[in-house]
Amino acid sequence: MRGLPDEVLDQPPLTPLRNCTTKYGVLAWCSQHEMRHAGQIGLLRRFLGHGKFY
Repeated sequence: MRGLPDEVLDQPPLTPLRNCTTKYGVLAWCSQHEMRHAGQIGLLRRFLGHGKFY
């Protein structure tokens, strides 16, 4: 991302998402979405009686 100019990040995404109007917004959403799934996996592991990942 560091090498991308702001003009590129301000463009509309190739695949529109409901709450993302720019390519930068899509990239920010992806990281948040990934963390949500990581939390869901951790919760399921606790429910199943497994320990922590580390």
